[in-house]
Amino acid sequence: MSYKEQEIADAHRSLIPDRSHPFIFWALLFLTIAGTFISAAPWAMRTGALFLGCGLLVIAFPRIVPLPRPWIFLAGGMLLAGLAPFLPAAWFPIPEWRDGLEKLGVDTGTLVAIQWRQAAEQYVILSLVFLAGLWIAGQRASSSQLRNIAMAFTWAVALYAIFAVLLRSHLPVHTYGDHFGFFPNRNHSGTLLAMGAVCGSGAAFQAIRQKQLWRILAAFAAVGVCLWAAFVWSISRSGIILSGMGFSLWIALLGFKYFQRGQRKALGLVLLAAIGVYFIAESKVKNRIAETIDKANVAGETLDANDLQAEDSAGLVKYKDVDFRVPVALDTFEMIADAPLTGVGGGQYRHIFPQYRHYSSIVNHAEAVHPESSWLWWAAEFGLPATLLLAAFVILLFVQAVRNIRQPKGRDRAIRFGCLAAAAVVPLHCFFDVPAHRTPLVWAAVLLFALSLNPPQNLSRKRPNHLFTLATGLALIAVGIRLLGAEFSNFAVPYTTHADHARASGAQRYDGLAELTAKDMFTGLEERGEIADEASQSIAIAPLENRLYRLRALSLLPIESQRQQVLDDFEIDRSLQPFSIRIPQIQSKALLAYDKIEAESILREALERKARVEAVRDGKPR
Repeated sequence: MSYKEQEIADAHRSLIPDRSHPFIFWALLFLTIAGTFISAAPWAMRTGALFLGCGLLVIAFPRIVPLPRPWIFLAGGMLLAGLAPFLPAAWFPIPEWRDGLEKLGVDTGTLVAIQWRQAAEQYVILSLVFLAGLWIAGQRASSSQLRNIAMAFTWAVALYAIFAVLLRSHLPVHTYGDHFGFFPNRNHSGTLLAMGAVCGSGAAFQAIRQKQLWRILAAFAAVGVCLWAAFVWSISRSGIILSGMGFSLWIALLGFKYFQRGQRKALGLVLLAAIGVYFIAESKVKNRIAETIDKANVAGETLDANDLQAEDSAGLVKYKDVDFRVPVALDTFEMIADAPLTGVGGGQYRHIFPQYRHYSSIVNHAEAVHPESSWLWWAAEFGLPATLLLAAFVILLFVQAVRNIRQPKGRDRAIRFGCLAAAAVVPLHCFFDVPAHRTPLVWAAVLLFALSLNPPQNLSRKRPNHLFTLATGLALIAVGIRLLGAEFSNFAVPYTTHADHARASGAQRYDGLAELTAKDMFTGLEERGEIADEASQSIAIAPLENRLYRLRALSLLPIESQRQQVLDDFEIDRSLQPFSIRIPQIQSKALLAYDKIEAESILREALERKARVEAVRDGKPR
């Protein structure tokens, strides 16, 4: 390159900004926190709103940092491996349960993912969440932006907790009095509280180092609210555990030598205050933690050598009393072992897992929507290769962030490591819950990760590829409009929620029909036929939704010519939930007035299932 060309290249690089526009961080903060407040809204509404808002930001504010090649390789490999559920099923061993469903008349298709439409939709949604995260990670903040946004994030979490308490009895998610927060899952509120407490600790000690009194008081006040909410208001154990993990990680990253004498005193006071609040304040979460420890000790004492050496780990079922996560995880391992390379497809866990229920069947009435771990969830739905690549990507991000913060010219280490440790709370929580399947928590974690990084040097950088960013933004907007249109307009219902909508609509019509047939059992035949036809159309889209088969069977029950169809649908309904005791009881009761012999046969099956569950409860191996 000639001197003139080098001069032009240097001038070109000097035009590349090394800081993102301040508005983008405030907009992202508002988007993520607003997302936590609407997390109990219908799936299409909340997802569509987040995607539309994020898509507009992506187009308006492109990344200022190009993606490193290792990021591209791992991200691309993960997204490519995530397509494995769409490979032909014949390329892999076919599980016995799938053959059984096929023989009963269930259309299992030719792909690994039986309900491929729902799986494809979920793949697109999760991919866009991931790509939007890459765009957020490509933003950089100045030192002033970092301090302001970190403080604002901590206070936003504190206000979340305050509003959750003030509106506790008025929120639709509070179906029982102990619930705390706007998330349907109280543990996710615990994740957010821990993130706020850890991030605020970094902001507070950075302010101490820079002798900014108002920031010290503001940060400690917000941290105090977050910790009080986690220790007293909430009954989720995760808030306390994750706060401790995040705080410990933050101190480990900084190193104890980083703290000056006055800072060590402040650190000691904070720890004493947290410990004092935990032991002095009366709270349900403290009682839950104590009960869990006691149950774990009892379960450990009852395990003998034979239990620990059992080929099928039957003795581990004794830990069912400690936490339902244990038996669910054991059964999920079996599920993953059947499809380790491909998984079963996005959004398919709840439909496939019943075929693997053994230890978890002890809580027979509960439907396992997820395996209580985001990492296990990904492995079950997208396969081990995609999950391992994602884990490697997360580890790479963390390692590179640590190096970036520790570089000789790095500044504001306390607050930067506070943001990084707060971001790490989400992947850590993924080992024993599913926070990564909450888009606001994922994007909040990536926002904190981006804040933790020092801005790059202009002369060593290239301009990012904005075409890929533009495509991501347009895709987010398109999907956002599609989902919002389904919620507020006449757009087609998304495949993800199609079965739930069809079942709810059919059940409503069936309930009206029940009132009509109370006077005459054989009236409304035309209405029954329409309900059955609509259920059949939905079954073609969601062949693993057992309640649709039951709806069709119940609708056709009084029609003598459809009796075999009714029995076939009832059998499929039972086969899709092979450990459920309640389903054959419902079927037996419904059949009693029409076919006493079949009703008695199905009732005997319910008793056999009950015996199987009792055997599992007593420690029977798989």
